[in-house]
Amino acid sequence: LSIYAPQRFWQAAACKSINLVPERSADQSYFPEIKKDLHFITFKEDFSDLDKLNNITKEQYEHITTNAYAHYKAYIQYDRYKLATNLMDEIFNKVKN
Repeated sequence: LSIYAPQRFWQAAACKSINLVPERSADQSYFPEIKKDLHFITFKEDFSDLDKLNNITKEQYEHITTNAYAHYKAYIQYDRYKLATNLMDEIFNKVKN
């Protein structure tokens, strides 16, 4: 679907569910840009901090899922074509430059 973000990210975003990904994911670049605590939550590789999931507030949940869903609607959910026009525009702009 997208050039960099894994399909599972977009599937969760479409369902308004939080993506929980390994901490190393926060250091990677994505297109479209997605960021830790804005579009997903991370966990340590040894799973030592999974208890933090019990402390996610309703506000945090809504903030993250709303941002991820907005990205999904803008870049992945297709409209006139079988590909989102915003995503096509970004790709065409990158190819031109």
